[in-house]
Amino acid sequence: MEKVKKITKELIVKLTPEEKAERATQLTERISRKDWLEDAKRVSSKHYAAQIEECVADINDLSNKIRTGEELRAIECEIRYDDPVPGYKTTYRLDTGVKISSEIMTESEQQLDLFVDLESENNDEDQNAESNNESVDKEESEE
Repeated sequence: MEKVKKITKELIVKLTPEEKAERATQLTERISRKDWLEDAKRVSSKHYAAQIEECVADINDLSNKIRTGEELRAIECEIRYDDPVPGYKTTYRLDTGVKISSEIMTESEQQLDLFVDLESENNDEDQNAESNNESVDKEESEE
């Protein structure tokens, strides 16, 4: 009796026209998928690169704050006009009271004082006139 053993081996086979068309379709699909993946990789890479840059900026900012022991913050301040002398203005921090700067007042700032002075004079005159009218009213009612 003959001993026979069946095996399977990878061998070259000629493709039929239908098989060639099927492989062409598969190739086109794979090329499209590869292109899509490469585009996604580029977009993702840019996205991650932007996030990394943002982290680097935060790291540098925080390192600088730790190294110097300082950071910028919005602090309420007060400008005092005619301080320390008339014609000058001085800015003070309200959190510490420390003087920040002193400089010459602008023309418009100096003119604000004129309007304030005029208003206070007018208010004084109005109050005096009201007082006089009340006095006159009292005198008339007494008569």
